[in-house]
Amino acid sequence: MRVCAFCGQELTQEGIEKACRGCGAFGGCHLIKCPACGYEQPQEPRWLQKLVAWVRRRQPEPIRVSPLQEITGGSEPLQRLPLTALQAGSTARIVHIVQDSEGHWRKLTALGIMPGAVVRLVQKFPSYVLQIGYTTLALDHQLTAQIEVEPLTTESEP
Repeated sequence: MRVCAFCGQELTQEGIEKACRGCGAFGGCHLIKCPACGYEQPQEPRWLQKLVAWVRRRQPEPIRVSPLQEITGGSEPLQRLPLTALQAGSTARIVHIVQDSEGHWRKLTALGIMPGAVVRLVQKFPSYVLQIGYTTLALDHQLTAQIEVEPLTTESEP
């Protein structure tokens, strides 16, 4: 699936061909023109298309044991909740980030939100404010809902 880098519209092969008909290069320029906004972007190399298809086919290994259970050797089942279900002031350990088609998990990982990290929910309204170590972040509901956590009790908090 190709998406215009400028307007975000999904590009189909028919739409690309229709947009490129008026071009003087007659398809020899190796650019893809968006039929909606007219933005021209380079065509992805074939090896990159194959690599992306291969990565999308791979399914991530599900987390069966929380990092806390690995450390303590506990055998109790993992209580996985979305971060939005916690109360303000609660502390939890991140166990999973939902991988969606829009790649939001990449943004969250770049911000330091990754499995194993301890997070404290500072506030829930008007936006979710999280504290991870010395970093404080404000996230919207959509991103916060993709973070699955295991609530920590007071004795296991760092």
